[in-house]
Amino acid sequence: MIPDGTFNPAVKYHWNKGTVMMAPIVIQLDDDNCDGKVDERDIPEIVFSQFIGGQYNNNGTLHAISIVGGELVEKWSAHFDVDRINPGREIACGDIDGVAGNELVVCTENNKVRALNAKGEALWTSAWAGGCIQPTLADLDGDGLAEVVIEGWCSMARRARRNPRCQALRTRRRLT
Repeated sequence: MIPDGTFNPAVKYHWNKGTVMMAPIVIQLDDDNCDGKVDERDIPEIVFSQFIGGQYNNNGTLHAISIVGGELVEKWSAHFDVDRINPGREIACGDIDGVAGNELVVCTENNKVRALNAKGEALWTSAWAGGCIQPTLADLDGDGLAEVVIEGWCSMARRARRNPRCQALRTRRRLT
């Protein structure tokens, strides 16, 4: 079948409480169906950071929204006065503490790394401020635990192993 050439999308949901420059992520953060697990059967959240007044690298607020019963619902927002979120950077999400459920990892405007739990509460902030552009989660050494890998001025994992100033932040303990 050959398309007729028309394309008429319709906006079904729209969040209009601020300006967003980064790509949002979609992840399950909470147990919506009350089965004791956070998995693909729960309603996914859309997580993104917002900026104000054209300052897309400063003073970000992280938001988690969802579509519940046909309505757009804001689950939570997180804003910090110290080590504020850089709203122009990407977000990583996954299980970094080995406990069921997902956590979020963001860059701060002073190039640190901040981890948050599924409720948007701070878990930890790195002391290291050598650069943070795009956090990534991966099990680099195959031990079953995710490492937080930071792309910044040390952008390649191979280079990071050779340079002690470049780091992968390893999480091996429960952080909550």
